[in-house]
Amino acid sequence: ALAAWITSPENPYFARTQANRVWADLMGVGLVEPVDDLRATNPPTNAPLLAALGEDFSAHGFDLKHLIRRIATSYVYGLSST
Repeated sequence: ALAAWITSPENPYFARTQANRVWADLMGVGLVEPVDDLRATNPPTNAPLLAALGEDFSAHGFDLKHLIRRIATSYVYGLSST
């Protein structure tokens, strides 16, 4: 019952948390820092991006490969760190 609730489409927190963790692993810094501190008083640096990544992750059945591919093939990922 707990796993069903956590991964249900009505629970946006799981998808956003996972999207933030994967973003942090690939980019070096999360959209929310610290990565494990997603609360209303600690807003993301780019809320629409985090919401879109979370929705996309959920829509594709919580497929981590899809999420990684989505981020790794993005324009932002291809930019120089300088």
